[in-house]
Amino acid sequence: MWPFSWLRRPSREPLGEPPDWMVEEVQRRTGRSLQECRRILSCPTLDEYWRLTGDGPNDLDERDPAESDSSLAPYLLRATLETERKVGPDGDIGYCFAYWDRKKRILREQYGVHWRTPAEMNPETFYD
Repeated sequence: MWPFSWLRRPSREPLGEPPDWMVEEVQRRTGRSLQECRRILSCPTLDEYWRLTGDGPNDLDERDPAESDSSLAPYLLRATLETERKVGPDGDIGYCFAYWDRKKRILREQYGVHWRTPAEMNPETFYD
């Protein structure tokens, strides 16, 4: 066994076809063809991920480096869409914590991606 296995990125299975609801949601947000939406869900660029989800970098908060890793963009996009579907796109005070917790769990359990929430990355910042 490799002594620094915690440093190794876990191998991930290739993503299968996205569910129809996901393709339709990307089409609703972009106005693109279903074929192009399937392509986006299979191999989005970071820019496409950021535009579709609003999760792009900003000058105010530190972000998990996973959000700048183009190889993780398909997992991040699908997890974000699934989180929005389960938790809703926006909510009341404290919503962000439920949203981030669900997204973190989906990324870890379904895709093997270890992601830190904005609150974990910025412990000095107050989120509601």
